[in-house]
Amino acid sequence: MPPRVYELVRPGQTWRDLDLGVDSGIGGSTAAAMLGVCPPSWAGATMWGVWAAANGQIRAVGGNPIFARGHILEGPVLAIYAHRTGLHLRRGLALQDPDEPWRLASPDGLVFEADGDGDPIGGVDAKTDGHWDAGSQWADDGTDVRQWSANVPMPTAYAVQGYWYLGITGLPWWDFAVLSPSKRRDPLAHAAAVALMGCGLLTDAIDLCREWAAAVARDEVSEPTEFRIVRLHRDEATQTEIVDRVRHLRARYLIGDESPPLEGTDDCLRWLRGQLAEPRVEMRDATPTEATAAGVYVDARAAESAAIAAKKGAHAVLLEACRDFAGLYVPGGGKIKVGSSGRLTVSGFKK
Repeated sequence: MPPRVYELVRPGQTWRDLDLGVDSGIGGSTAAAMLGVCPPSWAGATMWGVWAAANGQIRAVGGNPIFARGHILEGPVLAIYAHRTGLHLRRGLALQDPDEPWRLASPDGLVFEADGDGDPIGGVDAKTDGHWDAGSQWADDGTDVRQWSANVPMPTAYAVQGYWYLGITGLPWWDFAVLSPSKRRDPLAHAAAVALMGCGLLTDAIDLCREWAAAVARDEVSEPTEFRIVRLHRDEATQTEIVDRVRHLRARYLIGDESPPLEGTDDCLRWLRGQLAEPRVEMRDATPTEATAAGVYVDARAAESAAIAAKKGAHAVLLEACRDFAGLYVPGGGKIKVGSSGRLTVSGFKK
């Protein structure tokens, strides 16, 4: 049975803005957050974050610069995709599973043959990532992912999102149109791409882009960004497993009365601080779990202090070394670039 289709009338609108007659509706990004597979930089994209947003404790997932960058660049990236493939895109749709109305999707686009007639043949989502190592996290251009696993170069959160959409639409494949810093080209172009895509301080971005532009004029480097299309195919077993797990979490935490485990995110800590009663005078004995947490906290704080001191010491050595130089080449392919503000930009180092 095909999904119910709704028109999104405003740019940037999602199914959250529509009255679909459902409670605790879950889209692809929310499903990934509930499964705990989103990067830490996605503020609120955890099971606790979804629960807290549903209960009005924090803002819903999406309110941070990373998501804003994705929305801004979505149109240009999809335009490149359409030009590359010659296929027709239809954007601005919200989809709802007719059998389980809480399963929702607002994909970037459905894909049709070039003439735009007939039924959709697939789907597409635009992805951008300004992290210096982003290119290494994706498979090469033109890769067909028949069965995703942790060994496949595709971020887990996006694989979950793709499978979620495939399950709702019944389509055979979902493309990811990815714009990221090049993973193969020279360090200068790579660093400029990171700056262009919104990472680092403004002064550093200006320095890098000027240096890159001068090098382009001398015909010494090429384009700093890399565009690729990675196709995720249907996998019924994986899709079923994802839906089953999300269905269970929804019933337990979003429909039921349970609260998900607390976590060490900024949102959760901020919320917990707001729950502290005043005045608090009495103390009590710690439970075994609390005693373990206290030990972990003390050890981690000591390690953190030592790491910060070591980092500052190394920073001082590198600034001293670069008084008269723009940066350093490090054996093994690493590069340290010093901006006018004294901030270090690191590239080429293996994790």
